[in-house]
Amino acid sequence: MSAAVPASTLLSISKAREEYLPTGLVQLDQLLGGLPRGAVTELTGGRSSGKMSLLVSVLAQATERLEFCAVVDVHDAFDLSSAARSGVELSKLVWVRCRGNPSTAMKAADLILHGGGFGVVCLDLSDVPPKVLQRIPISWWWRFRRAIENTPTVLLVLAGQAQVKSCSSCWLDFRPGRAAWSGGKPALLLAGLNTEVVVRKPVKAETHVCLSLHAR
Repeated sequence: MSAAVPASTLLSISKAREEYLPTGLVQLDQLLGGLPRGAVTELTGGRSSGKMSLLVSVLAQATERLEFCAVVDVHDAFDLSSAARSGVELSKLVWVRCRGNPSTAMKAADLILHGGGFGVVCLDLSDVPPKVLQRIPISWWWRFRRAIENTPTVLLVLAGQAQVKSCSSCWLDFRPGRAAWSGGKPALLLAGLNTEVVVRKPVKAETHVCLSLHAR
């Protein structure tokens, strides 16, 4: 007859399992274990680099777990149709459209994070001019970080270049890759994107991961 497992041990095991949210991308999940909860993860890279595909995959993982998510979108660029095709449950997603105003986006993210109750919150600052981003005080990032400490929330910040820096626990830098096509001319269809991700945090030495992102 096996001995009973103490309740404190079961709680520790449960907590360890909940410390990370899977991304849905095998290579990253094997390397990182997923994205850290109660922390800020920064995704950087230019257009068509793959960071939006990772965001959608993370949202699909979270909503499948019945978690509510929020996307604070500066330029109203989030594609609901593609997200739904990729498995995101739209009934569990709040989409905040900021009409090109970064200040509105920061304030909206602040309200959402301090309100609590979300598994994933994304602040999409992609395509915001660097000069505008440089005017965001570092105090904002510390405020966001403190708001989600000791919570299950994953905060994703998307930008062309690093903004969160020392306030982030994870930083993935996406490099533009080669497009993969299907069919033949003149009816070529985009099948996916082969991209490279440089894991700058939390791995001490930079690690390069090659991802194949499929079009939906």
